[in-house]
Amino acid sequence: MSTKKILITGGTGVLGKELTKYCLVNNINHYSPNSSLCDITNIKNIHSTLKEYNPDIIIHTAAYVDTIGCEKNKDKAIDLNILGVVNLVKCIPSKTKFPRWKLIFTSWINSSWTKTLF
Repeated sequence: MSTKKILITGGTGVLGKELTKYCLVNNINHYSPNSSLCDITNIKNIHSTLKEYNPDIIIHTAAYVDTIGCEKNKDKAIDLNILGVVNLVKCIPSKTKFPRWKLIFTSWINSSWTKTLF
């Protein structure tokens, strides 16, 4: 088993599920919570998850990826796809304190809808 601990945000989404399968097959120590256990729109929830699991690597896959849904529900899209990322980054301790933490950010499938937001 890998000694690194990986947190996968959006663990129940399409990409998160595939990464979880990969971790299971390769015996990689991981935690891939659903959005109620790791809500990226709630900074206290993120702090709690990071404190409890204390990952070495965070793979951020949580996002609202339904392009039509994003166009219809812009507030939800902004909360998850923009503010959620900001919240996650704010919760990661400074490099001087915890130099071992790494964040891998995966962009959502279609960012062209943002043109309609502004």
